[in-house]
Amino acid sequence: MSHEKAPGTEILVVVSGSPDADAPFLERLQAAGYDIAQCKDPSFANKIVESKPRGWSPALFLVDVIIPKSSGFEIVRRIIAAYGKLNIPVVMMSPYAMPEDVAEASSAGAAALLKKPVSPEMITAFLEQYRAKKTGASDLREGSPAR
Repeated sequence: MSHEKAPGTEILVVVSGSPDADAPFLERLQAAGYDIAQCKDPSFANKIVESKPRGWSPALFLVDVIIPKSSGFEIVRRIIAAYGKLNIPVVMMSPYAMPEDVAEASSAGAAALLKKPVSPEMITAFLEQYRAKKTGASDLREGSPAR
């Protein structure tokens, strides 16, 4: 896996609980223009967190809640501890998105919990909203009051 990105592409680090089942989703993300760094097992995710490759700054960490032999919530805590100062968002995904999962994801430091199936459009919309909040841009959608 290369950590270099072509101009104009964004790297998404995907920590998947079911890599084979997520393959079509990852292909759609690539077709949408994202470069994918897939962690097929939690030990690889831990290596990325521990090594923090120099000059490598993904646009987003996308972490499954349900990961065999690990905890998606614990992986998020490690990512936040290692990358938190870089202000890289961490988003969790789950087929259930139960209130207790949402609460634990927030407690772990995740910016959001998305209910599966997740689409590339959902990721793009999240990144746009996240960046707008980060830069202080106001939400001027139709019907929203101007600030």
